Amino acid sequence: MMGKISNWIEDRLINVSEGLFWLFVLVVGLVLVGGTANAFVGQALEWLKDGYLPSRDGFWLYSLIECGGGWCRHEILAPTDWVGVNRIISWIMDLHVVFYTVFIGWIAAGTATAWAESLRNWKDLEARLRAPPPPLDDDA
Repeated sequence: MMGKISNWIEDRLINVSEGLFWLFVLVVGLVLVGGTANAFVGQALEWLKDGYLPSRDGFWLYSLIECGGGWCRHEILAPTDWVGVNRIISWIMDLHVVFYTVFIGWIAAGTATAWAESLRNWKDLEARLRAPPPPLDDDA
């Protein structure tokens, strides 16, 4: 009886983990597609409307968070007293938003791959543990 209960609980844990895995994959996919589309479509609409190509970089994202719009867009950030560190931060912030989404996608793909491998190993282990024992050899 205890084996059946623990098998049922183990099956439910595997199902919940698989459901969370697919939810993670779906959310990351939507974020990546939305982030890329927002950057490109927003730029294209601005260009079609006004005739100039606005920048969509980290400073643009920062101004959206800080000011609620692009009207107070910073050109450089100086969060530290070290000039070299500030230049590195500004260089990273000067990258296009698509680079951020590609980087997040790369990390998410590695996480999803490791998670899927873990689920497969867990299912294989459960299948081996639940398999009937091999027949005893009476010839010995």
